[in-house]
Amino acid sequence: MKKLISQRINPDKELAILNFLWRWKVATSSAIFIRFEPVYKWKQFTAYQRMLKLKEKGLVDCKLVNSRSFAIWTLTRNGFKAIRESLPLLKEEGYDTESPEHDLYVLAAQYGDWLPKGTVDDVAFFTEQELRRQADETLFDWLPPTKAHRPDGYWYFPKLKTNSLISLEVEINRKAFSDYVGYGNFYNRYKVIESVIWIVQSANLAKKIVSAAQGNLTEFRDIHNFILFSDFLKYGWQAKFFSGPAACTELGVFLNRHRLQFIESMPKVTQKYPVTTQILDQRLCCFKLTV
Repeated sequence: MKKLISQRINPDKELAILNFLWRWKVATSSAIFIRFEPVYKWKQFTAYQRMLKLKEKGLVDCKLVNSRSFAIWTLTRNGFKAIRESLPLLKEEGYDTESPEHDLYVLAAQYGDWLPKGTVDDVAFFTEQELRRQADETLFDWLPPTKAHRPDGYWYFPKLKTNSLISLEVEINRKAFSDYVGYGNFYNRYKVIESVIWIVQSANLAKKIVSAAQGNLTEFRDIHNFILFSDFLKYGWQAKFFSGPAACTELGVFLNRHRLQFIESMPKVTQKYPVTTQILDQRLCCFKLTV
């Protein structure tokens, strides 16, 4: 069965799209276009047409997220089977999303303005999917154990002399205070994590998270930076931290400061709308955002 499915895939284009969907779990048509247009020189509506072909083959499906009317693409069981042999060694089989809306915000936050570039040579991404599914031996041995806590993703910056690891937490729903105590203990303990970027619904939630982390003042690490969810939706990577050591700094500026060659490799982004806004564009048939 795997053989039959794999023969139906265009290895030059479709395999990369399916692997992208496995890593991030979800994507809009606009996100697919932004990610692969620089590679394949796509024209108008090509991303949508390509996704329709994959849907006809039974490799992807379209889901509607009712709360915000998102229309997103995800892998199907056959899509996962088709790319299974191209994936790293896995400790857990799986591919689907448990929270499509949340995972789309994570994609927009973690890839952000770097998405049009496709790959960023001096930055490595670890997605929640990879942290959850990949065998431990395929990850860096210095990464914090995923059993202790699994964030929404990591940015890894291989600096000249030291390695820099930044964690992402997208909180669109509040959790119990005890959960944040556990998160605080995790970040206090694993000093390989240089900073934590939180996207939260309110300033009160930010205070709650910091208060939970300060439960053990002797170990507390002041590494938590907060962006309001509403600001992120409006400004994308140009949103500023309202609290934390990097307060008043834009998210994109903060991340690019950790890069080795950010001056030479800063991607060209749209003048009119943030790339993150385009990633979140819910329309299935689109290639540019026309709000």
